[in-house]
Amino acid sequence: MRRMVVVLAAGVLALTACGGDDDDDAGGDVSAEAQPYVDAMVASSQQQEEGELSLSPEQAECVAPKWIDTIGVERLEEAGMTPEDLSEDGMDDLDTLELSEDDGAELYDAFGTCDVDVKDLFLESLASDSDLTDEDRACLDENFGDDLLKRIMITSLTQGDDALDEDQELTGELFAVFAECPGAAG
Repeated sequence: MRRMVVVLAAGVLALTACGGDDDDDAGGDVSAEAQPYVDAMVASSQQQEEGELSLSPEQAECVAPKWIDTIGVERLEEAGMTPEDLSEDGMDDLDTLELSEDDGAELYDAFGTCDVDVKDLFLESLASDSDLTDEDRACLDENFGDDLLKRIMITSLTQGDDALDEDQELTGELFAVFAECPGAAG
């Protein structure tokens, strides 16, 4: 169970590290001060490991500027995060930025705006990283609600992975999913 939460949280952070190499209409306008951070997300996407969630180039071009806009260059600078930090570590330290739950919801919603099916990417990533059978995947798809996935991702993004363990309500809901899909808990 803990492994599943860690895989999900790591997937969230790996997914957010993707970017594209231009700022056309898909991602919106990017300010001169934000562009190095968007570019850094591009660089970090080159460090993706097998089994991590990943975006298509088009999706990344859409998501990266939205994320930097939501987080804000000022907040990144105040936290001492440089574009180089992002290109080396991706967005691993988001929970240190004091993002609000609303910020986390905006970050999550950017995926939908950019036609990213987070649940499907999560299930694909999980299947490539374990012995998940087609039956287990179908069970998770049926029982892992979109709202639960969104709350897990927002918690991980805004409060860090430890907060997932401390939230008894989320933990209880996850246990309920894996009770329905015991083969996926492996």
